[in-house]
Amino acid sequence: NITVYPRPRALFSATDSVSCAPYLITPSKITLTQFPLANDTYKWRVLNGSRVPIDSVLGITPPSRTIPNPLDTLIYQLIVINVHGCRPDTMSILFRTIANPIAAFSMVDSVGCTPLRTQFFNTGTTGAIYRWTFSNGVNSRAQDTAVVFTNSSHTTDQVFTAKLVVTAGTGCSDSIQKNIT
Repeated sequence: NITVYPRPRALFSATDSVSCAPYLITPSKITLTQFPLANDTYKWRVLNGSRVPIDSVLGITPPSRTIPNPLDTLIYQLIVINVHGCRPDTMSILFRTIANPIAAFSMVDSVGCTPLRTQFFNTGTTGAIYRWTFSNGVNSRAQDTAVVFTNSSHTTDQVFTAKLVVTAGTGCSDSIQKNIT
């Protein structure tokens, strides 16, 4: 009889390999395909962006790690071997974080008498989705906008708020809020 053993085969996929920071990589984001007749040992390694190992785990469950900063990476590597001495197989997936959007804006005429027309200019991330909300009930999805604020009191100053939420195409978002008096 001639017996030929199957080569080990490393195969896994990730539901999301790109995200906003901080990015928590959990076993639920990684799908392992097992080959029980070919693979006997599964070894997971996590390497930093410089390809330096920072974690190593034996078993079918990969370790959880967090990429804390934008524009950073981790490499998940799977090494499989079998008891027959066949050449090990290796597979890697690069996980990375992207630049988070920045919410920032300037106002022209943010203090004055009623009715006060205030212009708002996005000074943060461009090419994103903008959601302005104002405490007087006005909303806008424009990159820049103008709003009229009316003080219905004849005895006290009224303070309004302007909030801008900027969302990138990746779903990452940032927000900022300022007062208008």
